[in-house]
Amino acid sequence: MVEVPGLLDNHVNVRWGGLPLNAIHREDVALWVADLLKAKDKGGSGLGPSQARHAYRVFSMVLDWCVPRRIPANPAQGVKLPVRPEAEHVYLTYEQVETLAVAAAGLRTKYDRPTAGAEINRALILLLAYTGLRWVRLPHCVLAMWTWPSGAFGLP
Repeated sequence: MVEVPGLLDNHVNVRWGGLPLNAIHREDVALWVADLLKAKDKGGSGLGPSQARHAYRVFSMVLDWCVPRRIPANPAQGVKLPVRPEAEHVYLTYEQVETLAVAAAGLRTKYDRPTAGAEINRALILLLAYTGLRWVRLPHCVLAMWTWPSGAFGLP
């Protein structure tokens, strides 16, 4: 989730707050994006590519709001943004999946009582791990199992 007020306060307003809109140029925005990515010990903000893109989008939206009444065009438009690196996929071994499922099934509250979902945690983890089913599709499958009289498992 993007924290717009935080990005505005910590990155956008710090750099652009005291500058007139007509003094902002595309090259300045490109340098600012590069500074967002630069390490803190080198005078930058130390943001990762994703956060730098978010800060840029917030700034660009503010500038879009100013077009055409205050400025003729958005000077941030067309600035090359950092590429988000591909996420590294991590896969668990069979032993790790089983350890996780057993641990999830044994979850307890601070009052040493089983959690509300303790009985099904193990089954859900095994289902997700061994079928390749995405977490977001799980509610659809649960609904399908309740609504199909045959009890057959499948995706709706």
